[in-house]
Amino acid sequence: KPGKDTAFPISNPLELIIDKEGNLPPNVAFASMVAVADWIHKHPTNTVFINSWSKEQFMLSRGQGARLTNNELEQIDQIGHDFNDASTQIGNIVLKLLGVSGVNKDLGTVQYIENVVPALGMYALMTEHFKSTNKKIIVDAHKWVFTSDSPGRKFVNGALYNHIKLIPNKDNKNSQFISRAIPGIAKGEDVSSAADILQNPATAIPQGVRNFFGKISGKIQNTIRKKQQQEWSTSSAIAPLTVIKNLGDEGIKLLHELAGVISEENLGYKKGDVFYPYNEAHYVRTTASNDDKKNAFNELFTAHEAEDAPLAKFYFKYVLAITNRALQVGTKIFPQNSHIHRAFVQPVGTTKYNSSNIHLFKLAVLYNVGFSID
Repeated sequence: KPGKDTAFPISNPLELIIDKEGNLPPNVAFASMVAVADWIHKHPTNTVFINSWSKEQFMLSRGQGARLTNNELEQIDQIGHDFNDASTQIGNIVLKLLGVSGVNKDLGTVQYIENVVPALGMYALMTEHFKSTNKKIIVDAHKWVFTSDSPGRKFVNGALYNHIKLIPNKDNKNSQFISRAIPGIAKGEDVSSAADILQNPATAIPQGVRNFFGKISGKIQNTIRKKQQQEWSTSSAIAPLTVIKNLGDEGIKLLHELAGVISEENLGYKKGDVFYPYNEAHYVRTTASNDDKKNAFNELFTAHEAEDAPLAKFYFKYVLAITNRALQVGTKIFPQNSHIHRAFVQPVGTTKYNSSNIHLFKLAVLYNVGFSID
């Protein structure tokens, strides 16, 4: 039985490896530094939610159809990347760089590994946050302040949300080289994250639906396995899009107009340096919709013009919604929820239709013109 002064490694996992001054062993500290650089390279901006659907998923966990209030949209625009998610991603990379991936259940190490992963990530993030010079991130806490402007909804005020804001223009070539080198260092371990555009098919298959008990059927799992093995690439329409974009500000403006971005100048008036909308609710909705379209173009251009050409061949990972609808995850390219992305990426290969599967062709037509298919 441990004494009163004995640290419990499960509840305080870093106690086993940290010294009296609060420092990690050099190899662990170095792996933490590398993992943070990789995370920063994969999250180059403070744009966390690229469309309304992702905002709804985050705020309500109810999927599509759950419309956010104006107050919720304003709150969500104030937050950065989730601190807990980043800690887990970084901690996983640290362990894989150190060659610690397997656990022996007979030795009771499962719970320890589960706890040490986010602990290592938190240590790495806070070390970067407290750097006196050249730090790349700021860890902060946002206090939720909701107004009950949606009848029938419950709002929890005062809770704190730990998040990460990136300091602009701090990512560099070194971070890019580190990200490219990590798969080789990890010796075959899966070091992909939700920020990656998957270059290989995802092997993990969802075993259930979030917030619901029970497992999903083998037939559904096999369907998802096939969907995850489907290769995707850019369509031929990406070429003229790039030409227009390269025209500069006028080209970008034209693309935004074609995508349906509405001018915000006509939605109010300026008095000094302050803009006053005629209808604040309409203004918030319009700017949110405009941001969705602009973010979709930004993510598409960033991926298409990257040196390693990730859109030449890529894959999607899928999870299940409440209705057993397969939802695409694992990348910031979302043809399922963005009509802009849907126009410029496509699955590779052909499908032969006959009398037995002609209904799939009809569904494909509806999907490609923008209807939600469950």
